[in-house]
Amino acid sequence: AHALGLDDGYLPALLFAARSARTREVPEEMLAHYQRIAEVLPSTNGLTEQQRTTLHVEAHLALARGALAQGQQGRAEGYLETALASDPQHPEVLEALDALLAEQGRRG
Repeated sequence: AHALGLDDGYLPALLFAARSARTREVPEEMLAHYQRIAEVLPSTNGLTEQQRTTLHVEAHLALARGALAQGQQGRAEGYLETALASDPQHPEVLEALDALLAEQGRRG
């Protein structure tokens, strides 16, 4: 957390904080960190395309779950669509989107 005080765009510290908050079940903190990850990821250097995709999906999947927990289905769908654009075959994203659409009566 000290590294976040120095640079709130430092990806390794943001990831640690987000994952730690998820483990500790502190959703507001977790979502704030994943939102920041989604913001800084495009300008973060030193990542392979696969690493960038994996982190992009992780952040947007977490944001989607948070939106669902707050009853914001439209927002959740947007996050899932964004994640799906990065990795169209990601099983967790496909499953979450399928469940959301089924709940809304919109499944294919």
